[in-house]
Amino acid sequence: MDRQINNHYLIQLINKDDQLAFEKLFKANYPRLVIYARRFLNDQDAAEDIVQAVFVKLWERRKELVIANPLSYLMRSVHNRCLNELKVSQHHVSIESALPFTTRRRRHRPMKPSFKKFKMLSASYRNSASAYSG
Repeated sequence: MDRQINNHYLIQLINKDDQLAFEKLFKANYPRLVIYARRFLNDQDAAEDIVQAVFVKLWERRKELVIANPLSYLMRSVHNRCLNELKVSQHHVSIESALPFTTRRRRHRPMKPSFKKFKMLSASYRNSASAYSG
């Protein structure tokens, strides 16, 4: 409860451009938020980037934000950014897996299209098409 009151007081000071209060809020909550983000992302660097982005956004919007519960606000902000990050990364993975040649590292060389197979398929298609038109 004491931490919640302290965070609330820090938010009030941050609304008045108090950089020291912002630094205290950051130092008090950063480790917990990074651990929370890492649980979503399984990536320490990405978790740190997301938490830093949340604090940057908080500082940029400090004048207009009215935050009743700072810890809840920070946790929800990190949560939402993690979900967005996962959504974007899944989209990139699905695009990469749909492409025949990717820039991903592989242990083996990517398959090259076989023009011989293409010629066989096209001949087979012509033969079956002529059988129907026959």
